[in-house]
Amino acid sequence: MGVFAKAGELPSNWFIFKTARYAKRETDSGRTGVHYDFVEEALISRCRAITLKGGWCKNEAVPDQKVCKTHARAANLELKPDA
Repeated sequence: MGVFAKAGELPSNWFIFKTARYAKRETDSGRTGVHYDFVEEALISRCRAITLKGGWCKNEAVPDQKVCKTHARAANLELKPDA
């Protein structure tokens, strides 16, 4: 399965974006090229953690959580307030 984002470059202040997920279809005999089937649309949230350097973490948040995998393991965590 692949992910194709509609935004080529996200701005530094991105908070959430929508993407489409596609699955590569097996090649049918007699057909050429690569074909993909739409699977789903997904909302991707950004990690809300503040890094040690004082910036906003650029990683994708774990689904249904406010932080990424790295910051989910952190003990003392400062989060960026909800927008």
